Amino acid sequence: MSELQRVEVIKILGVTVTNGLSVSAHVQTVTASRAQALLYALRVLRVHGLRDSTLQTIYRTVVCCRR
Repeated sequence: MSELQRVEVIKILGVTVTNGLSVSAHVQTVTASRAQALLYALRVLRVHGLRDSTLQTIYRTVVCCRR
């Protein structure tokens, strides 16, 4: 019979949970992923000719005012 290994972090149904039942690691991962997606989208929009002022408005709308 094999022994069970103790882990500090596990991903269950897509949610990262630590051995202290904290989801802060999950929140950090999701936040970083969304930030990367936003930056990519802004780069694509810039390549397609959107003006800087419009890009700034989109950024402020998504990052600052989202609730």
